[in-house]
Amino acid sequence: MTALRTAYWILACCAAAFAQYPLADVHITVFDESGAPIPDATVHCVSWHYGPRATPLQPDEQGKTDAQGNASFQNKFRGQAFARVVHGKLGGWFRIHDSQAQGTVGTVTVGLGRTVRGVVKDEQGEPIAGVLVSVDGCLAAVETDTGGAYAVPNIGIGSSHSFGFYKVGYAWLSESPRDDMKTVDVVLKKGFNIDGVALGPDETPLANANIYISGRNESSVSAGDGTFRVYGIPANSQLQLSANHYREEPQRHLAGNLELALGAEPPATLRIVLKERPPASPADKRTITGKVVRADTGKPVTAQMFMGYSQHNPDSNPGATDQQGAFLIDNNVYGTHWISALPVNPLLYVVDGPVAVDASKGSVDGVVLKAAEGCAIRGRVVTADGKPVGKTWVQVTPGRKFFPPAQTRDDGRFTIGNLENLGTPFRLSVYDEFRREATVEVGPLKNGELREGVELVLPAPVEPHLLRGTVRAPNGEPIANVKVMLTYEDHRGKPVPNWPVTDDAGRFSVEVINSGRMKISASTSVYVERQGNRYSTQEFFKVVGNETFDLDASKDSEIEIVLVKQGVGVLQGQVTDSSGNGLSAQVRLIHNGEKSEYGHTDTGGYFNFPRTPDPPFIVEAMEQGFKPRVVVIDANMAPEIGPLRISLDAGPFAIGESVWSSVTGRPATDAEVEAMPFSGYVRKNEQQYYRIAIPRKEPPADAPMPQPSYTRPLRVVDAQGGPIKQIFALPVNSLHTPEMAAYLPMKSVTPTKLSSENGTYKTLDVAFGGNSYGWVIWAEGMGRVSGMPEWTSDADPVRDVVLRPACTIEFSVLDAAGEPAANVPICVAELAWEHGHDNTEVRKIGVTGQDGQFRIDRVAPGTHAFAVGTYHVDRRLVSISLRDGETKQLAVKLTTDPSDPEWLLQTWRRFSSASAGKLPDEVETAIAGMSKSRTANVIPVVRSALDSAVGLSQDSGVRDKELGLLAALAARFEDMDALPLLKRAMHVYTRPWNESLTPQYFHTGAVARAIVALQHDDAVPYFKEILSGSNSSPGTRTAAFEALGLIGSEAGAQAFAELRESARKLPGAPPAKESYTHAERIRETIEMMRLIVYGPDAGASARAAGSGINYSIAVSEDYKTAEVWVTFGYSGTNFKMIRIGGEWLIREFGGTVAA
Repeated sequence: MTALRTAYWILACCAAAFAQYPLADVHITVFDESGAPIPDATVHCVSWHYGPRATPLQPDEQGKTDAQGNASFQNKFRGQAFARVVHGKLGGWFRIHDSQAQGTVGTVTVGLGRTVRGVVKDEQGEPIAGVLVSVDGCLAAVETDTGGAYAVPNIGIGSSHSFGFYKVGYAWLSESPRDDMKTVDVVLKKGFNIDGVALGPDETPLANANIYISGRNESSVSAGDGTFRVYGIPANSQLQLSANHYREEPQRHLAGNLELALGAEPPATLRIVLKERPPASPADKRTITGKVVRADTGKPVTAQMFMGYSQHNPDSNPGATDQQGAFLIDNNVYGTHWISALPVNPLLYVVDGPVAVDASKGSVDGVVLKAAEGCAIRGRVVTADGKPVGKTWVQVTPGRKFFPPAQTRDDGRFTIGNLENLGTPFRLSVYDEFRREATVEVGPLKNGELREGVELVLPAPVEPHLLRGTVRAPNGEPIANVKVMLTYEDHRGKPVPNWPVTDDAGRFSVEVINSGRMKISASTSVYVERQGNRYSTQEFFKVVGNETFDLDASKDSEIEIVLVKQGVGVLQGQVTDSSGNGLSAQVRLIHNGEKSEYGHTDTGGYFNFPRTPDPPFIVEAMEQGFKPRVVVIDANMAPEIGPLRISLDAGPFAIGESVWSSVTGRPATDAEVEAMPFSGYVRKNEQQYYRIAIPRKEPPADAPMPQPSYTRPLRVVDAQGGPIKQIFALPVNSLHTPEMAAYLPMKSVTPTKLSSENGTYKTLDVAFGGNSYGWVIWAEGMGRVSGMPEWTSDADPVRDVVLRPACTIEFSVLDAAGEPAANVPICVAELAWEHGHDNTEVRKIGVTGQDGQFRIDRVAPGTHAFAVGTYHVDRRLVSISLRDGETKQLAVKLTTDPSDPEWLLQTWRRFSSASAGKLPDEVETAIAGMSKSRTANVIPVVRSALDSAVGLSQDSGVRDKELGLLAALAARFEDMDALPLLKRAMHVYTRPWNESLTPQYFHTGAVARAIVALQHDDAVPYFKEILSGSNSSPGTRTAAFEALGLIGSEAGAQAFAELRESARKLPGAPPAKESYTHAERIRETIEMMRLIVYGPDAGASARAAGSGINYSIAVSEDYKTAEVWVTFGYSGTNFKMIRIGGEWLIREFGGTVAA
């Protein structure tokens, strides 16, 4: 592979000074990787000229290399000169630093330049021609064409550049795209240039004054006559200018400020007068004094002092103590500083450092740092062939507070002193240039001990080879600016390569040293707009074909990668009302009923989803008082998809109006609805849609103050929000639940008739004195709705209950032979598998007749679940979806024959142990004896049952067990196609969570275990995403925590570490420490788990409780596992934990324990 190298010899050729940067000649030599000069290469060289580039390249800024590869440029500012070399596809951009006076080398590899493209438009969306596009603020590149388009080629990859956009009449704009971003579209606002003059104290013109613009990282310099120009200032903005001027002999410092409000036109010439700033008087010079002493004896300690503006990192070394342990700090003392010291004796450490010293009001005296006896480690770093490794950093954990790691000498030796003895081993680690790691554990040490002879052995040096490749689309076109993310499948001990970015030809190369099986993923950066602002996000790709390959790092190799966009890429949009005003609305992206992502629009109605699934999927938008709308993204729409505009009509729904027609914007027959994507999801949510669409009535301004709590009244309305003036009501007594009572036959009961002109009914009237467990209500021709009393206050809104036209369910139950099954119990699913099954009347609605038939009338539209069959024999769960006024038959087949695939979906559900993800012995036996053909028949049946269980609308104990056991069965059959359903199942739990319960008590624990069994390490990003968001239930997040521990990999540990540090920003988070004992880290892991699962209130309550929360920790002798009991008053939870590197993860929530 050819490479282009550029050497710069910067020779000072004149003594003239301009501001802080002297002028010099710049000599550039361009040569290839073999050292041969490259003639006729195009070279551009400019100096930063204080402000945005306003003119194209000038003749003295352009040149060609001669036969020896040389090009020279005169009078460039040392330290502020920029060069660009272009030769075919070779090229790159270089900044020539002041330190390069003796010459240095920069390298750009063949084919790794990129082209940055885009379109420049005005605020009305019209393209702007003739906009000058510059790089790094000064190096003119191209101008936009008549369509506003531009393309800047040969931009180096792996380097950061800013792009400036300027044209007279517009405000200057700067963008700094990431190196994997291929498109930078910009909008320029109206603006103008402003002229001014800098004046000295006597108001005479002042040359060489530095002029700064607030909010912009740039400046201008006044000319000999004091004049200056600032470019591209936005119209109708607030301009703040500051100016200063330094003179060394005699010393003088001038400064001035100017602020004015700009209009639509540029102002007249500005005048900024600089006044003399007097030097600081000796009285203003601040100092910090103090001493370092032994904590036990008070004797002075000789130490090196350190100071910083953060308690985590020192940024200066202000000297050492004298023989009496005293120190004086007098450089740059102002504000609050963190002070600490490293005793010269390596066996001492500062107990209370760093300490905060506030010098904002003046000097501070009498600071005392106390040192105590600690320990130290001395050793060396070598390679496997015995060669010393010098000038490398040795990390230690737990580490020294505030101080940097130790650096090895040329002979590889190091000393890590001043360590606090925590009674646990120290872990030393070091990395080589390829991120290969060597680690060793030392200790535990004793106080005052210096442990010598420690050796860290890095792998022997290797000569890396190149992995090259080409990334293409399925049509063969190269894909530029894609970050190719390569990871080892078995990454333990194998450093991941630096991720390369493809050039314009889709080419990339990366150095590799380890062979192994590698996995490919890819992304690119794109801009998204939100309320006039832009920010970057990642757009992801999928690999077509095999996403893994075997890498032989002993030689150079080549691969071809074909990528397609994941889903439809980044999905942006806006939710508005019918007038086009932005709505603050809930937006959900749903794929096969799975909430792939949940979000909310901002105040302007804008939303975006960085990750999207493959079509078809739907985007659901809802806001109270508006008819929810669903947009179906299918395969035909996906290629043309742009920002979505979702308009919501004001509610409520009209009687007879189709929910589906409203949300999709098109009428449809029943048959067409059934054929549409996600019709089941929409029907399942009908009741929610009806309720959301009813406008909320705001309480009057003179509404009374809240009164003592009472049960919330019911406002019973139809689909349009109109009041239902007459209802029938039944109380729910102690022998029933509201869920069960909504299905009971009405022949033997006499309901109470209630009337209300405005449709509002007191719950006490409905529940007949409040002595019941709940209520059931319906109206003439309307389905039954049940509920529980809710406590509230006068000022709270009433609870809306929407009644829809009644439906009928006709059961038809058959036995294994296909004959009608008589006397089969039909039960409410909520109670079907509760213990105490002898009390069958509590759960049973009725039984089938001799013809196997059973009928339920006055059923509300929506999705309903029932348990059909005999407990311990053949009971199974079934569900049905109903539309307004619909009558449907539900056919159910029951079997006791283990050879029938549906047998697995029945008898084994009585085993409560399966809720922890374990299958009963009889089921394991049956599966073990299955033939391949029978297994192939069973898997779709299980998957179908899993789909039905996920679709249940109500939260229930039966769904917990149903999902848990079906998840365990899917994992047992290694059914990868069940993964989308399992991930949906992780998000359907919404019941209140009791933190003394474990994930295994509900379905989430078993589902998470199934996902881990199927995906292993690949599941880490999914569980991390659950824990990073705020839209999953505590049960889901708790199971995700346990899953990271079950995976037990470095990837899981790294994910938790990132989650923990993100959670540090939450209220109530425990502060970070420089070092931890194992017990401290374990306790912090549990505290962070509670904070992330239950929110900031958990962290605050934990600290408020203080000693009310007790930890009992038992760590294994090898420090690999631990068992923890956390008690809260009279109860608590125990955890089983595992250590991965420096992280402790929760592997199992063991259950509730007594205090």
